[in-house]
Amino acid sequence: MKNIYATLLTGTALLLAGATQAQLSKGPGSATTFQSVHPTSHSISQPNDTRGGVPANDECGGAVAQNLAAGATLSFSGDNTGATVDAPTTFVIVWESFITTECLDVVINYCVTGSEFTNFLINLAIQCPDFVTGVLTGANDACTLTFTDLPAGTYYIPVMVDATATPVGPYTIEATGTACPPPPPVPVNDECAGAISLTSTAACSPTPFTTNGATETLPSILCAGFTSPNANDVWFSFVATSTDQTIGVAGYNAADAMVELFEGTCAAPVSLGCADATFPATADETTTEQLIQGGLTIGATYWVRVYDYAHTSVEHNFDICVTEGAGNNVGIEENSGIAAWSIFPNPGAGIFNLQYTGASGAAGIEVFDVTGRVVYNERTSLSANHTMDLSVLSSGNYTVRVTMNDQRSEQRLVVK
Repeated sequence: MKNIYATLLTGTALLLAGATQAQLSKGPGSATTFQSVHPTSHSISQPNDTRGGVPANDECGGAVAQNLAAGATLSFSGDNTGATVDAPTTFVIVWESFITTECLDVVINYCVTGSEFTNFLINLAIQCPDFVTGVLTGANDACTLTFTDLPAGTYYIPVMVDATATPVGPYTIEATGTACPPPPPVPVNDECAGAISLTSTAACSPTPFTTNGATETLPSILCAGFTSPNANDVWFSFVATSTDQTIGVAGYNAADAMVELFEGTCAAPVSLGCADATFPATADETTTEQLIQGGLTIGATYWVRVYDYAHTSVEHNFDICVTEGAGNNVGIEENSGIAAWSIFPNPGAGIFNLQYTGASGAAGIEVFDVTGRVVYNERTSLSANHTMDLSVLSSGNYTVRVTMNDQRSEQRLVVK
C-alpha cells in the first residue's frame, strides 16, 4: 500500500505536504473503557496505568481491541492527558482498536456529545506499529469518517491531541459497523472468451456497458504516459469492414475509459494500440476516447478491452462503438457546452482535428508540455471542425486546453 501523508480536519480537509509535514511512523494503542451500545450493552474496563503520567494507550502495545459486528456501535472512552509525540512526526497520539470478523463499512464518529473533535487524523492503521505503509484513508464529512469494504481484521484509530482543537482529558469516540453490500455480478464479457460482438458501421451506434463487477484479465498497461493501478476489464470483438477502424468509448459521470485493441486469439492476444487521452475533471463529466487503427485486415476478428482508469468512478458506465475510417462522434451528443469536443487522430503526428459540437464562438486553444509550459497558443472562432498544425512539437505527452465563455476543458494529447 502506498504511503499516506497525515491529513488534518479543521472544519474542512487540509492535506499536509510531505515537505512540511512528517509521515506517521508508529503504531496504535488502546482505550481504557469500551462499551458496546447496540444491539446489547456491556463494558470492559482496565486500570488507567499512566506510567508516570503517560496514558496506557499511548503506544501500540497497550491496545485492547474490541469486536465490532454489523449493526453494532462501539463507544471508546479514554483520557489522552499526558500523551507523547509519535516520532518522527509532531503529532501527539493515543490509540483505540477494534476487530471485525466480516466485511464492514465503518463510520468513525468524533462528534459524540460532550467530546467533539474539530481536528483529527483521517486514517485507520491496519498494522502495528507501522503507521506509514499500513494505513487506510477515509472519506470525511464534518467530524465523521467513513471506511468502506473493510475486510475482516484488526484496525487502530489514532486519537490526536491538539490543545487548540481536540479535547485534552476524557474523550469518547464511536465506531459503527454496517455489513458490506453484496458484490456486483461479474459482467458476461469479463473474460475475452465471453467478448460481446460489436458491428462495425459507417456511423457510431453506441452499445452501453459497464465495468462494474469486472475483474482483471490482463495487467494494466502504459498508455499515453499513464498506467492505471488496476485493470478491471471487459471485452468486445468486431470483424473489420475497413482497413481503418475507430473504436470510440464515452465514459459517463467521471468514468475514465482506457481502451486497448488486440489481434490474434483470446489465448494469445497481440496488442495493436491503446487510447487514454482524456480524463474527467468533475464527478459528472463525460469523457471520450478514440482508438484509431490502420492497417487492419478486412474480414479478420479483432478484440477490444476497456477498463475504468483506477476504477474510481461510482457507476463505471460507458458507451462503445466501432466505425469505419478515422474518427467518430461517440459521446458527443451527450456532451454540452465547452465539454463537447474531441481531438483526433490521438496519438498522431503533425496535423490534428479538433471536433466541436457546441455553439460556435470565440475560444482560446492552448497546448502544454509535461512541465506545464505553453507550446501552442491561438485564439479562434471555434465551430464544428478546427485544424491544428502541431508538426513543430517533439514526440511526447501534451495537454490541450480549450477555454470558451470563461469555461475550460482539458484533454490529453500524444504526439508521435
